[in-house]
Amino acid sequence: MDMCDVCKKNEANITLTNNDDSQEIICRNCFNDRISEEVGVELESQPQEISVYDVNGIRRDFKVEQRIFPNGIFIEATENIQYGYSFAVHGDLGCNQTELFQQLVDKVKLGISIQYTKVGTFANGQKYHSIVNDHVVGLIDYDERSESCPMVVIDGKPYTWEQLGKMAMSYEGFQFQLKFFDKTEDVE
Repeated sequence: MDMCDVCKKNEANITLTNNDDSQEIICRNCFNDRISEEVGVELESQPQEISVYDVNGIRRDFKVEQRIFPNGIFIEATENIQYGYSFAVHGDLGCNQTELFQQLVDKVKLGISIQYTKVGTFANGQKYHSIVNDHVVGLIDYDERSESCPMVVIDGKPYTWEQLGKMAMSYEGFQFQLKFFDKTEDVE
């Protein structure tokens, strides 16, 4: 774990290459401070965590991170588990940051209020996963066990590409549309 070259306190997770090709590694806080100074906009203090109950009444805890870039403010809520839910919003530099944060909270609430998969049991006791209402929304993530296929996170749970394929087998003969969206876009 590398420490931030600027504050020397936080874990560094951003590498910057300077004009002279030298590099420095800095933490998100120092990155945000630097960009804020460059663009003349300060990030307002927002809660760093939110908790929301999903469609099944399960409490989901999210870590909230803000980042400022020359093209706007990005706020992301990531569930505090591996392969959990993740949501993000983006606003311009002059946006109302409190409203932007509320957009994120609303997006999280909406995103976890819909269930796209369900688990059933065959008569022989074998469990199966299926797609609810002929529609699924998820997140593509890295699968460290496979170099050729991504991990798909649906309903805050990881599925391999093969598992998603098994769920889709019940739609043999159907048409489908595979469409990708940026993390900050709304998906219906």
